[in-house]
Amino acid sequence: MPASRPQGGAPSPVRKVPSQISLTSLDAQAGVAKARPKKRHFFLLISFVLMVLLPSLAVVSYLYFLAADRYASNAAFSVHKEDGGGAADLFAGMPTMGLTSGSTPDADILYQFIQSQQMVETVDRAVDLRATLAKPYSSDPIFALDPDATLEDLLEYWDRVVSIIYEPDSGIISLEVTAFAPDNAQAIAQVILDESSTLINKLSKIARDDTISQAQEELDIAGGRLKETRLEMSKFRDLEQIIDPTADFAGQMGVISALQQSLATAMIRRDLLVGTTSSADPRILQAEREIVAIEHRIEDERTKVGTRATDRDKDALSRIVGDYEGLLVDREFAEKSYIAALAAYDAAVAEARRKNRYLAVHIEPTLAQTAIYPRRMTLSLVAMAFLAMAWGLFSLTVYSIRDRR
Repeated sequence: MPASRPQGGAPSPVRKVPSQISLTSLDAQAGVAKARPKKRHFFLLISFVLMVLLPSLAVVSYLYFLAADRYASNAAFSVHKEDGGGAADLFAGMPTMGLTSGSTPDADILYQFIQSQQMVETVDRAVDLRATLAKPYSSDPIFALDPDATLEDLLEYWDRVVSIIYEPDSGIISLEVTAFAPDNAQAIAQVILDESSTLINKLSKIARDDTISQAQEELDIAGGRLKETRLEMSKFRDLEQIIDPTADFAGQMGVISALQQSLATAMIRRDLLVGTTSSADPRILQAEREIVAIEHRIEDERTKVGTRATDRDKDALSRIVGDYEGLLVDREFAEKSYIAALAAYDAAVAEARRKNRYLAVHIEPTLAQTAIYPRRMTLSLVAMAFLAMAWGLFSLTVYSIRDRR
């Protein structure tokens, strides 16, 4: 739409608008002062330099110029257990009379043994840890061992030298040993493996000796019991003057059976005479006397087998047979126990001849060619991050206290 003109036809004056407004003039009009550094800014800068830059520079300088190189030797091993096969399987179906087997957490024992004072003392005697680990102490007192270190100091420093990784599922122990010379690290790792193998052999020997000792004790007990039963059997035979009462008993019963048959025959013969002759016939009297004699003989023979008379009870064959059978049961049990104990002893001895547990080393101690410790870059970054965090917490604490005032 065209702009309207004022009456009279004269053109209206055009107003000039400034294209840019000066910021300086605006700030001057508003009264805003220029930003200048203040004391708190200098305080933050100085504290950052003192708490972060200078310590980080000191750490980096020490790591790269003073810290001595350390070499690592790696090894890995496990405890191998033989299956209880071999000669012991011959007696698998027989009672073992105390021969038992159990599993021992050998890897757990080794894990603690490697970190023990005994291991430190043994390795120290073998390679002289103080002389080996204290060589760079004059230039590197942080990572090196003090030459005047006590046994307790050496035990504490041992955790920095030996690193152990134990995998319970597989039973594998991984070992890393560090020293200031590659051959020293390898020598320390080798001594640790040798002592671990010695410990496993010792534990295996103790277990075998315990097994054999227990089996021998059971065998001695069973042998003594068998000897006692045999002596009782000999005393019984000497006292009764009978080798095998069961044979005498069988013969006695045969005599009684024959007498009973003779008695039956005599009674039949008498009955036949009674029916055909008079009662005064001498043959009937003879038959009666024969029957009475046979009956008395049967009674006497039965008395030998067993009687109720107290005066003759000690001579009853039934008592003798009963005592003999009791001795037979005792002897049979003692013989079976002795056979079982002897089988268990033979199995224990057979297992003792086998090395059923030993240290299986699948990675021998390595000899390093390059020093991988100390990890200078990693330690430097960790130190810087820790110092920066500490400085940040310090600054926040100071400003929070300042704001409360």
